[in-house]
This record gives sequence, structure tokens and C-alpha cells, in this order.
Amino acid sequence: MEETMKKRNMEFSDRSKQIVEQYKAEARRCHGKKEEEITPPFGAPSSLNDYTVMLEEYLGLPLDDILSDDLLNQRLADIDNDSHLKEHYPEGREVHLGIIPCSTYGNPLSDEEVTDGEYLRQLARRHGVTYGFTLFPTYVHELMPENVRSCTFTVGKYDDPGLWKVTPADRQRIKAQYRETFNKLRQALRGQ
Repeated sequence: MEETMKKRNMEFSDRSKQIVEQYKAEARRCHGKKEEEITPPFGAPSSLNDYTVMLEEYLGLPLDDILSDDLLNQRLADIDNDSHLKEHYPEGREVHLGIIPCSTYGNPLSDEEVTDGEYLRQLARRHGVTYGFTLFPTYVHELMPENVRSCTFTVGKYDDPGLWKVTPADRQRIKAQYRETFNKLRQALRGQ
């Protein structure tokens, strides 16, 4: 596996390396800070073309395989099996699906992590900052192309206001929103 990782790293274009460096810098810059202590990132968002080239190089996958039907089905099954759905999808939360092809520290994902689709991040946005890339608030979403940043949904009201109870209809609504946003992200990556 390490040999594959070395090969993947050697195949990076200079622009792809620059984009990944922006993600690394954003994680370091925000480490240990509170919402009110951070400002938007210094780097400009990448173009859609640069972003998709970087994804293909860094993940070692063709663009059409990055957001596969298998990955969507796995994420929908995760929602079906989530015993803490209200905690992971609280009412009113804006959920952003984004592709971040590196770890929180900017390290390449392992082959297993790529196979498991760990590059597809579910990010929560609140007060203009993003949670879900690191333990701390960041502006990582600002580094993505505009059409990728717009791939969001807002979790609606649950049928039962109780703390843990989730109805089958609640799960179906969240799955439908997730599926629609996933497909919107697919189209965004293709420039449509």
C-alpha cells in the first residue's frame, strides 16, 4: 500500500499539490481555535477544472468513480442503521457534502480509506464556518469551487420532538435529501 501512496504522490501536478497544501494550511491555521477566533482562509477557491484534476490525481480514481452508486448506497445504509440520527442530523442543520481528498492533517488517504469513500465528507455549516473536517471550526468549504459549495441540504423537523425517537418517515426524508445532494454534487463535478 505504501508503494501505491508514493506513486500517487509522485503523479501530482504542481497545481494539485498547491490545492492540497491549502487544505493542510487551513487545518493547521484553525487547530485549537474557537469560531470567533478564525477568519476566512487566505487562499482563493480552486477552479472546477483544477479541483477535479486534483481529485483524480490524489484519489487515483477517474472522476466518474469518485461518487459511485456503491458509495451512495453505503451512505444511505449508514443513515438506515444510525442509532444517533438526531445527533448526526439535528433539526435545522445545514449539511454540506464535500470531497476532501486528504486527512485532517493533509496526509494522503490510504488505499483502504479511498476504497471506503472517506474522502466524501459530511460537513456541518454554522455561522459561516464548517465543522466535520477537523475537531475545530474551519473555512475549508471556502476552498472548494462555488458549484461544489452549493451542494447542501437543511435537515427538517422530525415527526417526534422527543430526544431519540426517529420514525421511518424521518429516515426516508433524510435519505431523500442526502441522495438529492449527492447527485447534485455529482453534477457539479461534471460542470453541469
